[in-house]
Amino acid sequence: MSYILDALKKSEKERALGNIPTLETAPSSKKRGVPLSWFVLAVAAVVFVVVGFVLLSMRTSTPDFEQTAARNSTEAQVATASDPTEAAPASAETAASSAQVPAPVTVAELEPSIRNRLPKLDINVLSYSENRPKRFVMIDQNIYKEGEGVGNGVQIEEITKNSVVMSFEGVRFLVFP
Repeated sequence: MSYILDALKKSEKERALGNIPTLETAPSSKKRGVPLSWFVLAVAAVVFVVVGFVLLSMRTSTPDFEQTAARNSTEAQVATASDPTEAAPASAETAASSAQVPAPVTVAELEPSIRNRLPKLDINVLSYSENRPKRFVMIDQNIYKEGEGVGNGVQIEEITKNSVVMSFEGVRFLVFP
């Protein structure tokens, strides 16, 4: 019996000193993971980088397309002018159609006097559809359809898959998004 009493006294002393773990001092078994805020921050960073890359690639591809279109139109003019025997029937048809509606040129090909008076046109969205009434273009955060005036003498004539044909002071030109 003295052994039992000695053991009880000893355990009571250790408990008073705090050496023995109790239910309150036992380590918790919670798993610590990555906080949700870090996950949201990582996803937002990835989305930001992807959107930036897409916008940058759209901005840098537009001048290349304008240069290619200008080069193709110049090559077509040189090809028709170099061989007058083949160009005669085609030029007669082209002259008849161009008398009705002149072919649009790029903004870079406009005369400097017209280009300097042309208001700045920032195309935000270009929506093309095979169904003409569904086509629209958003310029400076305003939506326009074919045949509508943008203001300052600029008229939207046609919306194509890759560009908008506009007119200003009787001159037709292409604007690329």
